[in-house]
Amino acid sequence: WAFKAFLLVAETLTIVAVWRLAPALHVPRSSTLLYALCPLPIFQFAYDAHLDGLGIPLLAFALLYHLRRQRMFSLLLLGASLAVKPVGLVLLPFLVMREKSAASRILTALLPFVPFVIQFVPYLSSANPFEGLATFSRHWTFNGIAFEALDAVLADNLVARLVCAALLVAALLILLRSRVEEMAQMYYAVLFLLLLSPVVHPWYVCWLVLFMPFLPRWSGIVYAATASLTVITVIQYRSTGVWTQHPLALIGEYGPVLGLLGWELWKERSLHR
Repeated sequence: WAFKAFLLVAETLTIVAVWRLAPALHVPRSSTLLYALCPLPIFQFAYDAHLDGLGIPLLAFALLYHLRRQRMFSLLLLGASLAVKPVGLVLLPFLVMREKSAASRILTALLPFVPFVIQFVPYLSSANPFEGLATFSRHWTFNGIAFEALDAVLADNLVARLVCAALLVAALLILLRSRVEEMAQMYYAVLFLLLLSPVVHPWYVCWLVLFMPFLPRWSGIVYAATASLTVITVIQYRSTGVWTQHPLALIGEYGPVLGLLGWELWKERSLHR
């Protein structure tokens, strides 16, 4: 209960940050409700108490200070968010390329890693703090639509992961070269990260929900709803002891999202010709 109360404070701060971001992005403050009343963060943080609820307000305030041109605060908060979960890594290239001079770009690229690295210092003498991350990166899989499809075809866990990583890099490079507005670039960067990740627990999608008040894209709104279909796997596991991911659940979750994403990208392309 103490940890849930802590996350309640963090969620309140997220809503405060979104409230303050709204006028800076020229959207009505009432759009804050798209985050505040979204069932997914409420359930995943208030009920399941996932730590992502701490990283999201740090990212939200990092975006706020970024828009206010307070670069140092923005980058340090981004680094603190990375220390919770490295979702913000896909946003860093857009911040780097926004800078004009080489020195500013180097500072922007490196400064977020200061708070990220500091968290590991107390453990370096007595443990391997990256052991869990290495195991997670090599072996864990769940609910990743692109990875599951590639792994089924290639029958090789490592190759499927490497292909997904290459596709993510390619998607980010295309976004960097596009004329889509900055916040939309960041939204699509997080969405592509989720679509190409080998592991996508439903609370991961809450990072995308953060952008909903400013970019009410139907791909993200529907994703925030269909992500709950993953509960089918959990229910079956608790009742039978077998962890099996159902292809129909994946199709039901991602089919509408991919269709809407394709439509949105086609519209973006048409608008920026």
